[in-house]
Amino acid sequence: MLTPIVDRPEAAVLSDTMRSTVRALADRCPVCIVTGRDRAVVQRLMGIDDLTVAGSHGFDIWKPGQGVISPDSLGDFTELVADTTATLRERLADTDGVTLEPKRASVAVHYRNAAPQARRHTHDVVHALLDELPDRLEMIPGKMVYELRPAVDWNKGKAVLHLIDVLGLDSDDIVPMYLATTSPTRTRSPPSATPESRFSWAAPMIPR
Repeated sequence: MLTPIVDRPEAAVLSDTMRSTVRALADRCPVCIVTGRDRAVVQRLMGIDDLTVAGSHGFDIWKPGQGVISPDSLGDFTELVADTTATLRERLADTDGVTLEPKRASVAVHYRNAAPQARRHTHDVVHALLDELPDRLEMIPGKMVYELRPAVDWNKGKAVLHLIDVLGLDSDDIVPMYLATTSPTRTRSPPSATPESRFSWAAPMIPR
């Protein structure tokens, strides 16, 4: 994994050693960063701004020298994210240890620093909101975080497939390597989860 698990999202900064490793790899082959974090945020935390990045779970895809290369079919979810964030802020206003992280196409509810009772309350609030908007919101499970995003047929795996297409990497002599902290089936990444695919993946054991 690029960075260890930390108590605060903004503290997930790439180390000098890992930054050098990523750059060395990028000198040998195409490297794309696919992340749930906002693209601008992850570029700042990495200290690298010249790699292709699919941020916000693949809703914001950007390539150096070319700009945004997200599919035209993806809509604008600014209003949905704003409304969801406002509702969560109101309902979790007095819940200690819970942090909201609005993104381009999702809202992350971090509860790692919350006490058990606050975690239960957060669980109830999040699931109640999902029940209220079943056709508009869905949840992505994470490590001590609830991620609410638009209920559309798009995810990191489909973003990877899109990148392979637009970057011209769909060739029999290329085997994409998908490196993740969990198995692709848990992250709902179709490329690796599909038996007939040409993907190879690795999921290191990471303490939670």
